Amino acid sequence: MAPVSLPPGFRFHPKDEELVAYYLKRKINGCKIELEIILEVDLYKCEPWDLLVPLLRIVSAHLSTFSVEDLVLLWSQLKFNLGSYVVCSVLMVFLGRLYFMTRSRNIYLVDFACYKPKPELMYSKELFMERSRLHKIFTEDNLDFQQKIVGRSGIGHMSYFPEAILCVPANLCMAEAIKEAEMVMFGAIDDFFG
Repeated sequence: MAPVSLPPGFRFHPKDEELVAYYLKRKINGCKIELEIILEVDLYKCEPWDLLVPLLRIVSAHLSTFSVEDLVLLWSQLKFNLGSYVVCSVLMVFLGRLYFMTRSRNIYLVDFACYKPKPELMYSKELFMERSRLHKIFTEDNLDFQQKIVGRSGIGHMSYFPEAILCVPANLCMAEAIKEAEMVMFGAIDDFFG
C-alpha cells in the first residue's frame, strides 16, 4: 500500500504561514489544490441566515477536534479576556437582530368591511358649507380654511356627513359623538361578520 501524502499543514491546527503560503497563494493563482479547504461564497447571493448553517458546520467540525485539555485552555484564556467576550457578545446580538429584522414575514388579509351610512346622511359639499355658516360658531377665516380642506380632500360632490353637524342648530355634544362612533364601528363590524 502506497503512503498517503498530505499537503503541508494538514493537521488540526495549521500554521498561518502554511495557510497563506500554500493554500491561499494557490487559490489566488488558480493552481490546483489536492484538498479544497478554502470555500468560495458569494455573499451577495446569500441571505444572512443561509450563511449561518455552513458557519455552524465549520464551527462544530472544529469543536469536535477539541480535547478536554483544549477546552480547559480555551476556558482559561477566555476567562481573563473580557474584550473578546464583549466583542463576541455584541457580534452575536447584532447577528441575531439582523436575522430577525431581515427575515420575511407572512401577512394575511382575511377580509375587510367598510361602513356605509344611511342614504339620509348624504349631503353635498355646498350644503355642508352652508350649514357651517348657519351655525355661527366659525369665524370667516375658519370657514375659508374649511372650504379649502373640503375642496382639496378628495371628497366627492356628494358625501356622508355626521348628523349632529348638519342639524340646525348643530348638536355638538359628547352623546352625539359617541352615537356617531358607535354607528361607524359597530356598523363596520356588523358588515364584516354579517
